[in-house]
Amino acid sequence: MNSGFVGGRDVVAFYAEKDYQYEKGYVCLAPGELWADNLTDNYFYNTGKVVNDSIRSHRWVTASECAAGWLT
Repeated sequence: MNSGFVGGRDVVAFYAEKDYQYEKGYVCLAPGELWADNLTDNYFYNTGKVVNDSIRSHRWVTASECAAGWLT
């Protein structure tokens, strides 16, 4: 769930590895996206690894830091 304020770092980025290692896979949740209810059909960007039960770190980022990796 992303119920943060819109503007600036308003996107939540979830990473497949600890310490925000984006090159090892990430996916983002847009502001206003209340929840992604089934993570078994979402994959980390650039890896093809299923997101479900695989998130190891997260942080607030800007939309421009997310490329094409978005949760649905």
